[in-house]
Amino acid sequence: MKLYLAAAFSRQAEMKRVAEELTDCGFEITSRWLTNTPGVIKGKRNRMEDAFMDVEDLRRADILVRFSDDLNKVSIPARLGSGARMFEFGMAWERGMPIVVVGGRQNIFDSLPNVTHVADLKELFEYLGELS
Repeated sequence: MKLYLAAAFSRQAEMKRVAEELTDCGFEITSRWLTNTPGVIKGKRNRMEDAFMDVEDLRRADILVRFSDDLNKVSIPARLGSGARMFEFGMAWERGMPIVVVGGRQNIFDSLPNVTHVADLKELFEYLGELS
């Protein structure tokens, strides 16, 4: 089963570890953004190429797994502001792809049908284990 992991880019190192654990369990991770070099300022053309790469990677996946952000504060830190993972979520939902949200509802669209919620990584692994 192929999974696309969607999370804030600032969580790249954490998501790499999650991807390794999922790979060890037999899942294929299609998210090439996990290997992008963090902190590199890119020109507009490269950012567009990265966006198309993410779209291609999502299309190759069977399931989108999106990781929620900590929204306990009044305002979110800038590192969470890009919202690319929300675009990916919308694209996956429109395609009828199963979606799993890890960590809680973050916006109104998390209440749509075809969206499964799990509290944490332990529940994610249990849920995915039931599917395979």
